[in-house]
Amino acid sequence: MEKIQKKVEHYIEAYHMLDGVENVVAGVSGGADSMCMLNLLLQLRERYGYHLTVVHIHHGLRGQSADEDMKYVEKFCGEKKIEFFGFHYKVEELAKVWHMSDEEAGRKIRYEAFEKILGQNGGGKIAVAHNSGDSSETFLFQLFRGSGIKGLTGIAPVRENIIRPILCLDREEILEYLCENGIDYRTDETNRENHYSRNKIRNELLPYISQNINEKAAWHIRQTAEALGEIETYLEKQTDQAWQDIAEYKEGECWLDREKLNEQDIVIRKRICRRAVAQMAGKLKDITSVHIDIVLDIIRGESGRKADLPYGLEVYREYGKIGIAKRKKQEKDGQICIDCNMEGEDGKEIRCDRGAFFIKKIKNMPANRKIQEKMYTKWLDYDILKSTFQIRTRRPGDYIVVNQEGGRKKLKDYFIDLKIPREERDRILLVAEGSEVFWVVGYRISERVRITEKTGSMLQIEYIPAVAGI
Repeated sequence: MEKIQKKVEHYIEAYHMLDGVENVVAGVSGGADSMCMLNLLLQLRERYGYHLTVVHIHHGLRGQSADEDMKYVEKFCGEKKIEFFGFHYKVEELAKVWHMSDEEAGRKIRYEAFEKILGQNGGGKIAVAHNSGDSSETFLFQLFRGSGIKGLTGIAPVRENIIRPILCLDREEILEYLCENGIDYRTDETNRENHYSRNKIRNELLPYISQNINEKAAWHIRQTAEALGEIETYLEKQTDQAWQDIAEYKEGECWLDREKLNEQDIVIRKRICRRAVAQMAGKLKDITSVHIDIVLDIIRGESGRKADLPYGLEVYREYGKIGIAKRKKQEKDGQICIDCNMEGEDGKEIRCDRGAFFIKKIKNMPANRKIQEKMYTKWLDYDILKSTFQIRTRRPGDYIVVNQEGGRKKLKDYFIDLKIPREERDRILLVAEGSEVFWVVGYRISERVRITEKTGSMLQIEYIPAVAGI
């Protein structure tokens, strides 16, 4: 026990987690990790002199079991004379309202509750009970999602006012500590279920790797994450310096100096472009390497070129500058642009003067399911398509992927090959994101979103044209 406590004390000291802190709000679910953290914070309270408060969140997902969790934590706090606050939410309902997953909604309400109580107490630190295994899981989860360096840095010991005092402990050490201190804990039965990707990594993948490849694999993953964190810190400093010289905001637009940008190494160049898009969009979600490549194409191209980006943005080149801004309203009669976001939704109906689109998300597609080709019903790979796209008419710079190797064809050239009259081209609807076209409605889909044996979830889109005179 003393060895584990000393290990945590040294870890807290190394990252100055509690230096000069007057209030600590601990997020406690009642599980092994959070009960271990709570007891350690109790033991350190006299040494550091902080006021300790516990916040417990009932997510409204697990019925009586969750009720018992809250009662247990509240009783424990009462016996130890710890200030306790319990919150009850209906996460599934909130997730639908906020258009996000249950996991994302749960995290949002937890940290909002933590911040609320911390604010009432006059500020301080929020303590959450991630352990070293969580860092390994996060690394693998982000790696499989295709994350960049920043996403592979694992879980930080300290981030702003959030501290993770037991991030240095593995699961075995936590259970050993609880056993030696005679502390009971609750078990969330859903942690054993493998419906979520994180649970599959925790319950199946990491144990298999440790048992069959390298028993210290989790430790090596954490070391790699820490090294990448150091690299990310260095690259961010270099990006900050370059940004000051290259970027400027003017009348709602972000402008990049093309010549100075091209002087930078490609790594910094991409980070500058990513930062510019993210700052104009107000978020990084769904901004991928494909979109950064679009910006780089504009940088390399001739003056006057432009292309669309997610969240209603466009990128364009004007002489020696690259501009990123909200798309200007289309002035041409008959043009259509409807944003569609399927995040947190299973189905949606979209109508315009040309007809109606009926969109349905299909999860966990059966491996043997046969996909039939129909003119006005298409099935697209949702894992590649992502959650945000547009239904619109054509724009300059549009392209479609025409083969398995990723070869692109300009939409203009595709229309010419099909001998589609110029006046008809402006009326053809597209499913697109940025300048990439996923479906030329009534014609073909992009090879990049075609259903394959690797497809996990798909999007069914049915189009019913409007009938003239109705």
